[in-house]
Amino acid sequence: MNCIYSIFDKLSNDCLYVGQTKRDNPETRWKEHQRDIKNQKHKIKKLNTSNDEDIRFEVICTLETDNSLILSMAECLYNSLLHPLNRVCYRDLEVTQLL
Repeated sequence: MNCIYSIFDKLSNDCLYVGQTKRDNPETRWKEHQRDIKNQKHKIKKLNTSNDEDIRFEVICTLETDNSLILSMAECLYNSLLHPLNRVCYRDLEVTQLL
């Protein structure tokens, strides 16, 4: 199962992160995020100051495709809708960054 997931701030309900995974169990990816947050090595610095009680992991879309382009487009869509701190959309990148 491929999915798009998000990490939300429980108190404000703000979207902090949107990502995608091709893992069979998305919880495995969540555990990696939790490890990075615990070790204060998450790429979203605001998450490094969070604890598990303040954030929640949520699968927001499942996709039955292995096509990386479709997954990236779905992730871009949810980035546009939810405005997370890690918002990256391919239309925002310069052509040289994609090569």
